[in-house]
Amino acid sequence: MDADVKDYLTRIKQQSFFGCAKIDGSLKNCIDWYRSRAKLSHYCFRIVGFTTVVLSVSLPFSSQLEVMMGEASNASQAMTTTMIMSWLIALAGGANGFFQWGRSWQSRTEAYMRLERLTMEWEITVHTPAVKLQDVILATKKYVNDSRETIKSETGTFFEEVQFPEVESDKKEMG
Repeated sequence: MDADVKDYLTRIKQQSFFGCAKIDGSLKNCIDWYRSRAKLSHYCFRIVGFTTVVLSVSLPFSSQLEVMMGEASNASQAMTTTMIMSWLIALAGGANGFFQWGRSWQSRTEAYMRLERLTMEWEITVHTPAVKLQDVILATKKYVNDSRETIKSETGTFFEEVQFPEVESDKKEMG
């Protein structure tokens, strides 16, 4: 590797963008953040989705089972159970709709995978034997710009996807 290329790489790697994962603002920190948040979104999406399915399927059976037991007091208990399960289903669905865990999981996974791919492409380019300084400079600019664009795009997508619940009075005022 050319001495000028080595010197350039040494100097740019001292910048916070190229720092370790513990440095806020470094690309490695962003990749780790996206990876951990993607996992959290994935778990929330799966748990809330599975809970919604189980409660939805169980609702008719649990209410009928208690009514079939025969006692009059069980009818009110069945109504209470039905109301609680219905509330939990609505809560899980509302939380999933508000937090958009499925969408967050997807966009954060795409972001960290793209950032990792950009890093690998840059490393391959700058460590190619007989690479010229001008090629390293251009590859570095592209790497930094594409990484920032990925982060900006994912952040913008996240805030576009957050949906606040509509309140009935809001609909009347707007309509």
